[in-house]
Amino acid sequence: HILIRKRKYIVDSLLEFQDSVTSIMNKDKLYQMIRETVNAAVKDCCVHILEERDGVFAEYTEKGMVPLTKEVEAQLEQFLDSGRVYKDPAFAVFKYDAKIYGFLYVELCRKNRLIYDEIDCIRQIGNSVSGVLKSIHAYEKLYQVSIHDGLTGLYNWNYCRECLEKLDIRIHTAGMIYLDIDNFKLYNDLYGESTGDEVLHWVAEQMRKLTDGDTQIFRVGGNEFLIIMPDNRKDNLIAFAKQIQTVMLETTKDKPKVIQLITLSIGIACDILIAENATELFRQARQASFYAK
Repeated sequence: HILIRKRKYIVDSLLEFQDSVTSIMNKDKLYQMIRETVNAAVKDCCVHILEERDGVFAEYTEKGMVPLTKEVEAQLEQFLDSGRVYKDPAFAVFKYDAKIYGFLYVELCRKNRLIYDEIDCIRQIGNSVSGVLKSIHAYEKLYQVSIHDGLTGLYNWNYCRECLEKLDIRIHTAGMIYLDIDNFKLYNDLYGESTGDEVLHWVAEQMRKLTDGDTQIFRVGGNEFLIIMPDNRKDNLIAFAKQIQTVMLETTKDKPKVIQLITLSIGIACDILIAENATELFRQARQASFYAK
C-alpha cells in the first residue's frame, strides 16, 4: 500500500507538472517548477539544474545562475563526452535541434537507489522541458527584438516607458542623463540619411563602451538618448556626462566622415525630492537637455 500511494503521488506530481509547464515562457519559473516537482516526487534528494550559455555551464539557484568552478566544469565535460549522461538514471538531458542546452541532475541524499517510478519521472520531466525550452528560447529572441532599436542596438522607447513605470526611485537609486545630438538634421541634409544613421550608430556605440551592465541606455527619439544609472550623486553624473562629451570630441576610430564636430546637449536629473517618480525624473532630465541647447 505504501508503494502504491508513493507511485500515485509521483504520477500526480508529474501530471500536474506536464499540465502546467507548456504555458510557461520564463526560464526562472520553469526551473523553479522542476525543482518543486522533483523534490515532491523524489524524497531526500538535492536537485541540480544546469544550463549551457556561450559554451560554459552554470547552475540555477534561488539566487540566479552560478558559474561552475573550473574543476567541476572539467569533470562535467568529461562526463558529457563519455556519453554516460544518457545512461545515468539520475540525469535528464535538456536537448532540442541536436544540441544540449542543459540538464537535470538528481543527487540522492539517502542510501536507497532511485526506484523505477522516480527514474521515469526524471526522464519524462527531461522530455517535457526540452520542448518547452525551445519555445522559451524562441520567445526570448522575439522579445529581445521587440525591446531593442534596430539601428543602434540600444533599448527602444517602448521598453524605456516600461522600465520607467517599473522603476521605484524611492527604493532603487537612480540618476538620469538625457542626451540630444546637436544639429542632427544638418547631417541628414548635407550628407544624406545614411550618414545620419552612421552618426546615430557611432554615438550609441561610444556610450555603450563607457557603461557597465548596471547602466541602461535607451534611444528615446530620432536623435535622443536616455541613460539610467544606479547612482544619483550629481557630481558623479556630471563627471560621466563630461566623459561622454570628451569621447565624442576626441575619438576618431570608425567616426562618420563629417566635417562638423559631433556634440551633445545633455540634461541631468537626480533629485528625488522634486520628482515623484521615475517618469517625472525622466521629464526633468529631458527639459534640462533642452535648456542646454
